[in-house]
Amino acid sequence: PLHSPLAAAGVMLFRDPNGPVDEFGGWDPSHNPKLYYGDMWQWNGSDWVQLRPATVPYARAYATVGVNEITNQVVMFGGLTENIDSRNTWVYDGINWTMQPHQPQPLDVAHGAAMFSQKFNGVVQFGGIAAGIWLLASSFSPPPLLVAHRLRHLDRPRRLRRDALAVARRRHGQGVLDVL
Repeated sequence: PLHSPLAAAGVMLFRDPNGPVDEFGGWDPSHNPKLYYGDMWQWNGSDWVQLRPATVPYARAYATVGVNEITNQVVMFGGLTENIDSRNTWVYDGINWTMQPHQPQPLDVAHGAAMFSQKFNGVVQFGGIAAGIWLLASSFSPPPLLVAHRLRHLDRPRRLRRDALAVARRRHGQGVLDVL
């Protein structure tokens, strides 16, 4: 490609609501361990194009990202940042990012995973550095709000490992997740 994002660790890749693959953020510990990226790029099939939404999340790396298949919006939570509280949820509609206020707030999460759950009609966030399972679901009453619910793992290990997503996917249909 003629263009490309800077090389970085911990970038968030996701399906754009308009179809292509997008990349957000990241971190380059080998050159500047205190610099987190807040740029956004889209792969068009042959080259990377830098996107410039009017509003973007704070620069970060290793956030959890999932696509809510009901609202067709990208949901991003947490991650690692430099001196900024990353306990915030952002929603991307294919044009712009919007920070979502909600209570209770999930714990700090980095190195986690997220996926859409048809059972819970929302994006389920798993594990990471702060063990836990959260449902980030949009309400359907106007105005639409993002609602966070803590989920618990019935087998409840002391800490969920980085493979929590694979475990939850295998067991999800068997009722291992339960809303508190």
